[in-house]
Amino acid sequence: MTPSLRRIAARTAALYAAAAGLWIVGSDWLVDLLVRDPHSVRALQTYKGWFFVACTAALLYFTLRAQLGRFAAESAARRAAEDELRTADERLRQVVESIREVFWLRDARGGRIEYVSPAYESVWGGPRRPPRGPRGVARRGSPGRPRARRGAGVERGVG
Repeated sequence: MTPSLRRIAARTAALYAAAAGLWIVGSDWLVDLLVRDPHSVRALQTYKGWFFVACTAALLYFTLRAQLGRFAAESAARRAAEDELRTADERLRQVVESIREVFWLRDARGGRIEYVSPAYESVWGGPRRPPRGPRGVARRGSPGRPRARRGAGVERGVG
């Protein structure tokens, strides 16, 4: 359960406990103040109990409805953001796949190459699997040059 849902549950339980405690103390005090006949006290206690059940059920309903409404709004906003991210990701993929330049994405921490553009196959004539090592693309060389010079960087690449 997420922290947000835990807060909702805790807030609902706290509200219920406060309302129930006030009702029990206040209604018992009022019955003792107004009624002296034991038979009437018993009848009022029963009516008071049913009234308590009805009131707390209504309180629970309206509290949950409000909290679930907020949850639904947050969920809808999250879905909309995920849809926007998917759309942006698809656009980026279309741009990346149509560029005729070779580029790659490399993990900044480990130096592992995570993605090589499709143009790699036409420029270097090999399969588009990520070369091994942090400078693997540079080791392959570039068209017209069998190997890139050590430390010269990679032509047409962003690393």
